[in-house]
Amino acid sequence: MPDLPYLSYLLPSALSAASLEDQLAARLNIQAEATGDVRRVYLDTFDWRLYRAGGVLQAKQTDRVLAMIWEDRRNGQTMASCRVTRVPGRPAELPTSGLREQITSLVEMRTLLPLAQVQGQSRLLRVLNDDQKTVVRLRIETARCRDGEGRSVGDLAPRLTLVPVKGYAKAARQLADVLEQDLALVASAPTRFDQALALLGRVPGDYSSKLNLQLDPQQRADEAVRQILRHLLDTLVANVPGTRADLDSKFLHDLRVATRRTRSALNQIKGVLPAAIVADYQQRFGWLSKVTGPTRDLDVFILGFADYRRSLPAELRGDLDPLLPYLQAHQRDAQQVLRRKLDSPHCRRLLKQWRQYLDGPPAAAQAPGSQAALPIRQVASARLWRIYQRVLKEGRAIGNASPAAELHELRKSCKKLRYLLEFFVSLYPEQHIKPLIKHLKRLLDNLGEFQDLEVQAHQLRAFGEDLQRQAADNLPVVLAIGTLIGDLLRRQGEARATFSDRFADFDDAGQHATCRALFHPAGEQA
Repeated sequence: MPDLPYLSYLLPSALSAASLEDQLAARLNIQAEATGDVRRVYLDTFDWRLYRAGGVLQAKQTDRVLAMIWEDRRNGQTMASCRVTRVPGRPAELPTSGLREQITSLVEMRTLLPLAQVQGQSRLLRVLNDDQKTVVRLRIETARCRDGEGRSVGDLAPRLTLVPVKGYAKAARQLADVLEQDLALVASAPTRFDQALALLGRVPGDYSSKLNLQLDPQQRADEAVRQILRHLLDTLVANVPGTRADLDSKFLHDLRVATRRTRSALNQIKGVLPAAIVADYQQRFGWLSKVTGPTRDLDVFILGFADYRRSLPAELRGDLDPLLPYLQAHQRDAQQVLRRKLDSPHCRRLLKQWRQYLDGPPAAAQAPGSQAALPIRQVASARLWRIYQRVLKEGRAIGNASPAAELHELRKSCKKLRYLLEFFVSLYPEQHIKPLIKHLKRLLDNLGEFQDLEVQAHQLRAFGEDLQRQAADNLPVVLAIGTLIGDLLRRQGEARATFSDRFADFDDAGQHATCRALFHPAGEQA
């Protein structure tokens, strides 16, 4: 007989933990095993990577031990654990262990943030059989919830957890029957973490950088565009505190993506919003994109440093090491400048006034665009068809001898098409639109790699020249950078060589027929 998984029960408000224990003692041979204070700090990334992966990570502090526990969210069973001396902010701060190995690939560059704290008492009971052997354990917990910063929020419902003992599955099932039939308890799916989040008013997964817009095909175009732009503003604003504090590089990344998408929506969804509004906020969000660029560029180099190092011959890897503190020092300087820009009245006015415009009625003096009252699918299809045709034209014109600038221009057009597809994906059948996005992303990956490698090689050359000017004994790191640049340019050549195949996959007759059916405006020549 297979072992019974952990079962948890939330006690009804009329049943206290003490009363429950009295009722259990009247029916079972139970013995108290341990009682102690327990404090749990639940951690996850800002974008819920651990929760989305089906797990819950907690730092559990008992009287003498602080341990990190990685649990299966579905059944509460421990998947990995290890002792620690302090609550970590990153997986790298954990001791070498299975837990560290399991969560590192999920968390990646993100910081572990304390989302909720649960502090209370845990009482462990043993259920004995006639031979006085422990056949099941019961854990009764009472707790109070605090937010991630330690502020008290309220009491959680007491919880009873049935902990099976290996080899006594039948006894565990019988006890479950007693709890559910005699005491009328109902097995509860929510974990302590879920309970705490509910008390805090948080919804798991309440932040994602991915667009998840549901538009009505007949919705007025101006209303739909405002909906898109509000979603992007919410994402941008949500990432400002983490960017200011430099908690991890993904905050700035997501802020910049939301900014680029905003500018793309303003520029590409033409004839919908008032021209004066478009021109004004294109310029103002252009400023935000500019001031966030230097810090992000340095973040990219720091994130890629380990890969840069591995790409070098073994004997040169150590020579590259001085580049990392150089990059980190410049990143800190750039971050200080960025923090001042984000705190500036100029930035605060931008976000406040943009919110007021998006949430308020259109100003009477601002004439709406000619497309404002049209159904959004009509406007979207016309624009998608035009940009799709531009991508095909530019891509087909590129040959083996074409300059890099032509690939860069094609990348810009592809990014415009991708943003538009992501804005309007809900307007079209998923089975048709998803393959198009997939092929476009593969093409963009190729074009992005080609351009990024060129930019990185150029910037690394500037770093090397600066290091050489600083001190003559920097020659080894300068030479290592030179070798690295050579490798980057080699890889750029490989990306260039694969472009024609990637574009051919995108420029497919079947896909072209699908796009024509989806986007082509009636009456226009294909």
